[in-house]
Amino acid sequence: MKTYQNTNCLAFGWKYNQLKSQAVTRKKSQLDFLISIVIAFFIILIVSQILAHLDKSIRFPLAGNDFSLVNPFAINMASAASSNEAFKMIESSKVIELGQGQTMNYTVGYKNVGNKIWKQTGSGKVDLRRKDSKSLTFKASLSDSENKSGQLGYFNMILKAPDKTGSYKYSFLLVRNGKEKIKGSEFSLTIKVVSKNQIITPAQTPIPSTTTANTNSLNKPIGLAEICLGIKPSDFKAAMVDKRLLDECLKIGIKVTSEGTSYIKIAPVPNPIPVPAPSPSPAPAPVPLPSPAPNPVPTPAPSPNLPNTNSTYGPLVRIGLYNTTDPIVITSNANYQIKDQNKAVLANVPSNIQSSVTFNFSTRTYALSVNGTNLSTSSYIRFEGVNPGSVFEIVSLNQRPAWNQSLNDNKFSNVLEVRYSPNTGRLWVINELEMENYLKGLAETSNSSPMEYQKALITAARTYAMYHYNQGTKHAAEYFTLDATYDQVYRGYNSQSRMSQLANAVEQTKGQVVTYNGQVVVTPYFSYSDGRTRSYQEVWGGSFKPWLVSVKEPAGYDKTIMYGHGVGLSARGAILLAANFNYTFDQILKYYYTGIELKKIY
Repeated sequence: MKTYQNTNCLAFGWKYNQLKSQAVTRKKSQLDFLISIVIAFFIILIVSQILAHLDKSIRFPLAGNDFSLVNPFAINMASAASSNEAFKMIESSKVIELGQGQTMNYTVGYKNVGNKIWKQTGSGKVDLRRKDSKSLTFKASLSDSENKSGQLGYFNMILKAPDKTGSYKYSFLLVRNGKEKIKGSEFSLTIKVVSKNQIITPAQTPIPSTTTANTNSLNKPIGLAEICLGIKPSDFKAAMVDKRLLDECLKIGIKVTSEGTSYIKIAPVPNPIPVPAPSPSPAPAPVPLPSPAPNPVPTPAPSPNLPNTNSTYGPLVRIGLYNTTDPIVITSNANYQIKDQNKAVLANVPSNIQSSVTFNFSTRTYALSVNGTNLSTSSYIRFEGVNPGSVFEIVSLNQRPAWNQSLNDNKFSNVLEVRYSPNTGRLWVINELEMENYLKGLAETSNSSPMEYQKALITAARTYAMYHYNQGTKHAAEYFTLDATYDQVYRGYNSQSRMSQLANAVEQTKGQVVTYNGQVVVTPYFSYSDGRTRSYQEVWGGSFKPWLVSVKEPAGYDKTIMYGHGVGLSARGAILLAANFNYTFDQILKYYYTGIELKKIY
């Protein structure tokens, strides 16, 4: 019995040792397996990094693509991710409020960021289409015959509100040849349909029938500058800002950051000296730029507002074009003279010969170089045509519209003056010309906007300029009347050549200004409001201006967001009054400027 027990004990001990050994082996195997996985992971990570580095280093172009010796079948995912062909930069609005069954024009602008040409017709035709579950419904064609890489293309469609009230969301995108979807082009907009009795209607004016072709033309494209100026710091926090848009803003001199918006000097683009063109540039439709807010101004003094001039084109106004520290190169299409501040002739120059002016900020002297002659003077310098009709070209100025970089708005009529201001330490190029010719060079709207709207806008612009001409204080320290950028956007002769309809509006309203109690008053204007304009005091404080009080926008107005300061004439509302309600220019002005009268002062 004892022997049997010993045998069992030995057997049990052997079995125990065997199981223990197996358990240790399994545990060691599991640990080895885990260690192997970790080592393999690090090996794969290191090898992948080495291969990625080699892949970037050992590539060469083949058939228009990057060919990789490391992985000849690889797809460049970074390129694939950024292969969008369209980048939406301009649209009328993301949310629209319309009455039941009401129609309106809607504009979308895309930048072609691909390498294919967009065409209006034929092979390569690009359309804007509505995206739905079954098909791509055609909505609009490209407005120009073609759109090359880097250019902005516009698509204008007619939207019609459903007959039932409510909120409707629609998606759109660009399509090539009727079926190929263009990457990066898709966007959505919301139409809020309200009953007709909820819409504000201009007094004593019937709402036009929506069954006619008379559609709402208020939704002209918002300019790139307006988009840049409309970006808020909160948009950065919400990750709503695309870096490409910020880059486009920089190109037109607007720097947008999470801390705010500022204007910057645009670096000149190196260019060969252009040969003066015998005829004006072609006329593509420009993108409207926003109207800057004027500085607060005092109540007009009760004195005569008649200009001191015998010209039927109004008084001579002086427009500060730009300030610079660089040499200024000028030529003309006709013979011209260079004079000093006492009108003494420094040089007689034939047409198409360039003159250069350099200013020494230390000695405050001007160095003139022209046709082999060099001289230095402490007097500011004027360029005047020998005969009327001369057009000067500032060869050293690159002022290219954002919507067409092939153009350069560097030509100006009448007189140019290069003048240093010791009050501010800046050297300015100033254009001196008659008021009416100045107005023809404004770039505050497109050439195709309604004529009555253009006449209203020009009359407001003339009044604004005339008010500051009378006051003579806004830019007195720098010897000019108005700034070409921040007061009213002025682009000179080339803009005048493109904007033939605007020039017609100037002629039709020649000498007419807005008055209140018989005095020429300040008449600010802006892009569009959120449903009502603002009073002068709401925005700038100061004394009460009875002609600048808040008014409601007309029927069918997009009331979602404010672009501009909000005081005075709303450009979009004025377009609506002209296009949909047949308002004349004087009715438009009296709608936005309360209690005013128009007066012809020359």
